[in-house]
Amino acid sequence: MSEQTTTLSFRRPTEAEVAALRKWYKEYEASGWGGDPFPVPDFTSESLPNWFRSTEDRPCRDFHKMLEEVHTVLVLYDVHPFTRIPGLIPPLVPFFESYFELYLEQSRFECKWECYLKHQIEIGLLPRPVGITTPPFPSILQFPPCLSVIQLVSDSNTIRARYKSGLLRSEQINLIGATIEGVIGDCRSIMRKYSLSDLSGRQAFQAAKKVENQLFIFYYMTQRLLRGLLCHENFRSERLEVLLLKYVQEDGCSENVLEGIQKAEKLKSWIRTCQFMNAITRANGKWVWNESDETLLASKYIVCVEGKLLWRDQLIPLQDIDLSYYLDRKLGMEGG
Repeated sequence: MSEQTTTLSFRRPTEAEVAALRKWYKEYEASGWGGDPFPVPDFTSESLPNWFRSTEDRPCRDFHKMLEEVHTVLVLYDVHPFTRIPGLIPPLVPFFESYFELYLEQSRFECKWECYLKHQIEIGLLPRPVGITTPPFPSILQFPPCLSVIQLVSDSNTIRARYKSGLLRSEQINLIGATIEGVIGDCRSIMRKYSLSDLSGRQAFQAAKKVENQLFIFYYMTQRLLRGLLCHENFRSERLEVLLLKYVQEDGCSENVLEGIQKAEKLKSWIRTCQFMNAITRANGKWVWNESDETLLASKYIVCVEGKLLWRDQLIPLQDIDLSYYLDRKLGMEGG
């Protein structure tokens, strides 16, 4: 393989191209439900956008993946006639156009990866898979995060309501944009780090799995950050917006932010489990550890150092964990 990604320039579709995408979608639906009497939708028509249609150097993708692309584009521009998903508010569209371009690059590269994988199997550098019909290389489409993140922001009643009423501050828009730009940069960095052009056989397979795991973490945590904070109805603090924006715009901080969120989510999940197992109780209005509980003492997540119980993953003393922060509903996001 001579290249890591296929250079592809995404251009905002014209009204005629959007109409062609709608027509393609209808033909796809007809062929899917009607079977043989209906024609397979044309994916080479010049009326389709250049980035969508198949050409000699860009072979046809799986129809399901092409359908995801149509869904995403129609959601981007608020012209989707078949779902109730509202479109993005205009200030957010440019950020997601860049995200969608990355999505397209990875989708096209997967086609080349499939050919590469088949060749490696044929010449004996990779074992022939048993019961696996899809290539192991992780495409952005595998989790469909592009569409799901767009749905998350476009379907946020809080964001849309604030925008329509003129109450959506530029800081919140820029925070969402910075989040999207950060994950784009991180994903491209990962793809460069594990360049499959320098690998072959088993090494390529292992590198692909590393890419898969890391991309999933970035996409998942991006959704958590948007849903749990930036698009939350209680996120109203202008001072917090300004502080966060200054922080996330610093070079190299995006990966640290995502890593910190991931650790906090892991700790929160474990604390919730401890609460369910009665290893945490509420006494005198405060959450406290039940250190005599056998479940807590036997937990694989606990280590004992110099007579103190610590959370294994970060060696945090249990008494230093703010249980009220993780277990109480109000997290202090209100206020100015």
